Amino acid sequence: MDILPLGGIFSLLILFPNLLFLFFPPKINEHESDSSNKFSIIILVERIGQAGCFVLPFLYRLNISSASNRVMIVLMAILLIFYYVCWIRYYIKDRGVEWFYRPMFGMMLPMAVLPVLYFFLASLVLQSMWLLIAVILLAIGHLTESWRQYRKIVYTNR
Repeated sequence: MDILPLGGIFSLLILFPNLLFLFFPPKINEHESDSSNKFSIIILVERIGQAGCFVLPFLYRLNISSASNRVMIVLMAILLIFYYVCWIRYYIKDRGVEWFYRPMFGMMLPMAVLPVLYFFLASLVLQSMWLLIAVILLAIGHLTESWRQYRKIVYTNR
């Protein structure tokens, strides 16, 4: 059973907490502010990956007829729940920027890792090589930049 254009639902579901972020940005102390808003190839790679991950699913049919796709969709739902829990933690902890990077569920950088895993599974469900390429770019950029921010926060708070 193919459903069009519901491939884009994957993008919308993971984007939802980010929309709240627009209205409730992090509370940043002066020592936590990132003055490195300079051009960076890593950030460019991350942005290209983000754009691909958010736009490409809208171009694909969502096929839920195969058992393997249904299993991957269930795994995606679990990742999405964990991702939402990370966002809830961020809001409960008074929107401190460090909560974007702190470990949770025994995982380093869960708010960076979970969306990468989620979109990786989406690329398999949607059978999209282009989405897989976008996910690889997202992983390279997002995980690298998140690790840099995490280390900066850890060393700043010592």
